[in-house]
Amino acid sequence: MRLFFYLARTYPLIYSQPVVLDTAKITEYTDLNYYQLIDYLEQIDRDGMGVLKNEQSDVQITFNLPRDDDRTINSIGKNIKEYNHTKLALQQEVYRYLNNEKMSKPAIT
Repeated sequence: MRLFFYLARTYPLIYSQPVVLDTAKITEYTDLNYYQLIDYLEQIDRDGMGVLKNEQSDVQITFNLPRDDDRTINSIGKNIKEYNHTKLALQQEVYRYLNNEKMSKPAIT
């Protein structure tokens, strides 16, 4: 499962075109050895979930299934949540300022 998340985040074009995989980085991240990784990728090919082209120096795979962004972990998700939180906090401060009767405000014309 960790392999799928890593591939989806690291190779966003994997759903639309063949992508050359960096097997060294994948094995480092997923704690799989090279042969286990190749076995998993071959299983994906056998199950019809992707198309594997394994050459001696490069490994390419393309997923046949469409990307499901609702379930894909996004690397910018945390930043978006923080941005929205900050935006909401600033909006609440503006409402508080406008509703404060004790503070004099310039007239808006």
